[in-house]
Parts: sequence; structure tokens; C-alpha cells
Amino acid sequence: MKMHQNGTLLLLLFFLFGYFISTAQLQEGIQIIQFNGKNVQVNSKGLNNRSEGEPIVILESGLGSPIQSWNALIQQLPDTLPVFTYERAGIGQSDQTEEAPNPEFTAERLHDILGQLEIMPPYIMVGHSWGGPLINSFAVQFPDEVAGMVFIDESDIVNMGANFLEAIKRASDGKVTTNVISEKMNTYFQMAPPGIAREWSEIYNLVNSEDLEIKRFTPTKTVPTAILLSGKYEPAPVDLGITGFDFKDFQEMLKLRAEKFTKKISDNPNAIFLQYNNLGHYMHVENPEMVAGVIAEIYPMAK
Repeated sequence: MKMHQNGTLLLLLFFLFGYFISTAQLQEGIQIIQFNGKNVQVNSKGLNNRSEGEPIVILESGLGSPIQSWNALIQQLPDTLPVFTYERAGIGQSDQTEEAPNPEFTAERLHDILGQLEIMPPYIMVGHSWGGPLINSFAVQFPDEVAGMVFIDESDIVNMGANFLEAIKRASDGKVTTNVISEKMNTYFQMAPPGIAREWSEIYNLVNSEDLEIKRFTPTKTVPTAILLSGKYEPAPVDLGITGFDFKDFQEMLKLRAEKFTKKISDNPNAIFLQYNNLGHYMHVENPEMVAGVIAEIYPMAK
């Protein structure tokens, strides 16, 4: 009778909290795990051979990007570098959650997933696009666990709205005076799958906030850092219907962000800044070997 009661209790705990998976059980490659009763799609490589205290590369995707967008980069990373990535709530094969996917919640949830899987720090955080602000938020909340950071064409959330508007005004010779790109994107992403739409709403609110606290995205601890920016001209998406100014001129204006990003690392002795005029926004997809090389260069600095 006692065995039966214990079995019932274990079954109840399974349904209430989800199945606990540790790195000892985690298989390499893409798979679905359970976290707080929700499906979470993850991908990993080299965890079983990771030494205690050795950094692990954590990949944080851009808005709505599926886990497969990292495949080519993961393949290019040296086998000696352990790596982990996942799909956020409501993205790809990961279940939606009730909580709003703001940067603080997203960072804390990733931290808890890593904890459940017994993937201990130190972490080298790698963020693409919207993933940049997310890894900044992670470093703000868990500064002692982050040993390095790599930003792949990071979204400049703090000043994006103002920068876009200024670039639009200049590109249109002052004829367009509203942030039509932001509004067109808002209309477009509201029709996207729910998980992507919810993330976009968070981004839209941050970008258009007049009292955004910079410290939310400003880690206090200096760690080895690499900033990679794209400079390739990419035409405006046809389905956004952006008209009224030269989109190429608009992108040229946005290149001024490079000055801000260089200031971000000006006092960091272990920093790398690279701008690639031959690569677009998805740099890690276009040239995974180059991005992997930068991560591999940051890795020994973070030890």
C-alpha cells in the first residue's frame, strides 16, 4: 500500500510540475523538454564533455526566429565549445505561457530552464537582433553568471524609435514626419502567430516608451564582449508597403548607430567591434563560419 501511495504522489508531481530533465538525461541535438508543465524546444552540443567551471555558449534568437536558424552556426563552432539554445515561449514548438514576454521575465525564465537542466554558469551570452536586449537583461539580473557577451546585429531598443524617425525624416527630405516603419511593422506583426505577436507588442511598447529606463539594458559588470553589425543594403519588405522615401538612404542614416555601439565598449580592454558591409541582418545564417570564429575568440577571454 505504501508503494502505491508513493507512486501516486510521484505521478501527481509529474503532472503538476512537469518532468525534470538534467544534463545527464539531455540528449544532444534538437528535442522537446518539459518545463513547468510546458513544452520547450531546445538544442545542445558538447554538454556531456563540459568540465566544471568551463563557460558554455547560450544562444538567444531574434524576434520569432526558430531554433533551426542557429544550426549552421552551431555546426561551425569548435567541438570543444559547449553550446545551448532554445525557443522562447510561444515560438516554434515551445508552448505559450500566461506571462507577458518582457525582457525581465524572458531572462528569468531562461535562467530557470538552465537551472532545471543543471547547466551551470559561467555563460557566454550570444544574442541576435531582439536577442541583444534580452541577453543584456540577463546580464543585469545575473551579472556574476555571465562571463562574456556577443551581439549579432543587436536591436537598439533604447533609442530605436527616435533613430528611426530621424532617419526617415532625412531620407524623405522632411516630407515624412512620422515613424511609418514602426507603424507598418506593428500592423504586420499583429497578424503574426500569437507568440510572435506577443513578443512584438513588448518590443513596440519599449521602442515607443518615453520613459524607458536605460539601466534595464545596461549591465554593470564588464566582461569580454564582441559587437557585430551588418552594413549590407537590404530593400524594404514588399509586404510592408513602405513608400515615401528612399529606403537605401534610410539604412545609410541608421549606420550612425555604430558610433553608439563603439562607445558602449570603449573602456573594455577585451572587446571586439566589427561591421560587415557585405552581410545583412541574419549574419550568423549568411556567414556562420565568421560568427563562429568571433565566438571562439571571445571564449578563451571568458575563462
